[in-house]
Formats: sequence, C-alpha cells, structure tokens
Amino acid sequence: MENIGEPAAQKTGSTTTPISRIKRLRRPIILSTLLLVVLAVGFLLASGAERLVTYTSDPVEVDGKMYRAKVLLPESWKVQHWFHGTPSDIVFFDAVPIKRYTWLPERFRNWMGLGPEPVASLHVRFGPNYRNLPLDGIAHVETVKVPATMRPSSISLDEVYHAYRSSGPDSKYMVSYTRGNKGHFYATCRQICESFVIEKVGQ
Repeated sequence: MENIGEPAAQKTGSTTTPISRIKRLRRPIILSTLLLVVLAVGFLLASGAERLVTYTSDPVEVDGKMYRAKVLLPESWKVQHWFHGTPSDIVFFDAVPIKRYTWLPERFRNWMGLGPEPVASLHVRFGPNYRNLPLDGIAHVETVKVPATMRPSSISLDEVYHAYRSSGPDSKYMVSYTRGNKGHFYATCRQICESFVIEKVGQ
C-alpha cells in the first residue's frame, strides 16, 4: 500500500551541468584554435618576402683567365656546381629551390602555395648569344608563353617569367632567372639581375 504523506519518487534523468557542457565543447574548440593557428602561420609564410643572399662562385677559367660570378639568390635555393661546356660556352653554376616547410603536411603546403615551384631556376653562363639578346648591361624582364605541346603533363602553367642581364668583359656573361610564380619573380628579379657582377681573379 502506498504511504500517504510521503512524496512520490521523482524520475531521475540525465542532467547537463555547465561543467559537462564545457568538457564536451573543449575538443572542438581546441581543434578549431589549432586550425586557425596553422592557417595563420601558412598565410604568413606564403605572403612573406623571400630573403636574398649574396652567392660567390668558385673561380672558373674562361679564355685562359680566371673569373668568378657574384649574384643574389633566394636564401632557400640550392646551388648546383655545373662547370660544364666547352672553352667558349661555359655554365658557371645553376641554382634551384629546395623544399621548404617540410614539417607541414604536403597537401597543406600545396594549398597555401608553399609547395615546390614547377618552374624555377637561375644560372650564370659565358658563351655565344644564341637568342640575340641585348648585351647592354641592363636588366630585361619578359613573359614567355609556354605552348601546350611543350608543357609536361604535371605543369599547368600557361606562361613563365624570365629576366636576364649581361655583365663582365665584352658583356659576354649572362645571368638568367626564370620562375613560374609571378609574385615571387617580380619581387626579386630586379635585385637579382642588378646584383650580378663578374670579377677577375688574380692577375
């Protein structure tokens, strides 16, 4: 028999307290914060100007005399010493970018424009003027259209950006700078070309 005068037992259900709500929201908040931080870091890295450093080549013999080249390079580029050719057509060196920010996921690097550039190179050479370029010591900048038949299937660029400048005795020494990234190219091409000098080594 039910006891009259005793309160009926209340049904107990799941109760949500402020602390439990905070615990449930803590994980999404942390993940969202981490995502915002990574995006901010990626944006700063992608939009930051490239730092240029002076590179001096080893001496190279040209027409019986020793010369070396000096030029600014993007700090993250790697120099490849390719002293090849004939006495009348010599490549002092080539430089190409290296992979940066490898601590970030590859997909994120590519999405933020931090991945490797499909077209990027700089080289210094002495030799014939095959393209009949103006040898006037002035930096020249041009946009080069890339025909679809000449593009590798992995590269979707329609055009690349090229700068060059002659220097040295008889202006027969040339720095050539090519990139597919328009922003990075125009931010650095003038400085690189105008920094290019050829020095005679010894007597």
